[in-house]
Amino acid sequence: EWGQQEEKELRMEIAKQELIAHAREAASRVLSALSDRQMSERMALDARKREQFQRLKEQFVKDQERRQAARQEELDDDFSYARELRDRERRLKSLEEELERKARQALVDHYSKLSAEAARREQKALWRIQRHRLESARLRFLLEDEKHIQEMLKAVSEAHQPQEPPDVLLSVHPQVTSPGPEHPEGGQGCDSGSAEQHSPAWDGWNRPGLLTPLG
Repeated sequence: EWGQQEEKELRMEIAKQELIAHAREAASRVLSALSDRQMSERMALDARKREQFQRLKEQFVKDQERRQAARQEELDDDFSYARELRDRERRLKSLEEELERKARQALVDHYSKLSAEAARREQKALWRIQRHRLESARLRFLLEDEKHIQEMLKAVSEAHQPQEPPDVLLSVHPQVTSPGPEHPEGGQGCDSGSAEQHSPAWDGWNRPGLLTPLG
């Protein structure tokens, strides 16, 4: 009986140890499974984090590129605006210079025209003065010449016809009265008929160039 009791206890101990070993093995398998699952979850989480980080990184790069492009576009717009502004200022300056040149040329032409008109008026005035002087000189010459001729005719008549009284000779050859004030336009200042009524002898002494009116 004693031997059977020990054998029974030994068998129970062996069974107990086997149960413990099985339990440990099962626990180890469970722990290993849990560890593998945790590892897998951790790896999956790490993978998701890496993917998220990569997406964030790519998004950041894209945003940075977009901001850089926007900044460059803004700089280009500013440069284009500045260039357009410079071109506009250059065109405006060129237009102002052209208008100033035209205005200066128009002023020069205007004063040149005024100078030419003033010169023509002055020349015309001088010509009128000269014509008046020539007309006056011509009239004086004609009067003096006619007076001289009348004196010559009188002397000849007295030499050939001493019996005639002087008043008869004067009625045939009327003398020219003294000239009056000269006309501004070259008119004759003598009495009416003095330059028109000439004796036949006076017509023979007429000088063509002296009686021709000046143009």
